[in-house]
Amino acid sequence: MICIEEKLLVNVLYRPASEILNGIDIHDINFENLIKLASGHLMLPALFFNIDKKKVSYLFPEDFIAYIKNIHAINKARNTLLLAEAKELSELLYKNNINHVFLKGTALLLANVFEDIGERMISDIDFIIQYKDEEKAINLFKKNNYVFRGSLRSYQKFKLFKSKHLPRLVNKNKIMALELHTELLNKGWKRFIFNSKALLNDFKKETKKLKTPSKPFLFDHCIYALQI
Repeated sequence: MICIEEKLLVNVLYRPASEILNGIDIHDINFENLIKLASGHLMLPALFFNIDKKKVSYLFPEDFIAYIKNIHAINKARNTLLLAEAKELSELLYKNNINHVFLKGTALLLANVFEDIGERMISDIDFIIQYKDEEKAINLFKKNNYVFRGSLRSYQKFKLFKSKHLPRLVNKNKIMALELHTELLNKGWKRFIFNSKALLNDFKKETKKLKTPSKPFLFDHCIYALQI
């Protein structure tokens, strides 16, 4: 049984304006709980976008709308910078002959999945390369002032256990951290769900542009990555 705030969140996101309050008394909503719930799912910007799109802001307290509107504006500005940094990153990798494909939230934005780039909250830029380019990519990022977040030990741990991506790479002059993948999923049988090498080979014949998987592949990967 879901709580009334979760029911309202689902209705706002996925139902038409006329059905948003189906089975819901707006006076029973705890708006602090709604904010916590939407924030926990990284859905605050999407919540505002859908309220605004469906023209139902009159149903909600003014201070609530003002708060989530501000969150959406901040996130939209951040995602605009993300797209610029993703383009710059891609150019750097191509210049050094490193084939790559963007994944997850970054790929969703690049593939124009969302009506508004402020909808999705993204913490870093995910992309995948081939194993053979791993050391080359690491050295390239070091030359361009990226460092591993945390410590060198985190990279040594990655080398030992070979998780799906390296420790996050950060640059004090960039907004977004980088999450460099060599696999789509963690090691073990789960890796056989997707073939990383086949994915990269599929893109080798294309022109040098911002590359993302097909939308069905991208959606499946996002779901498996979360569930596993």
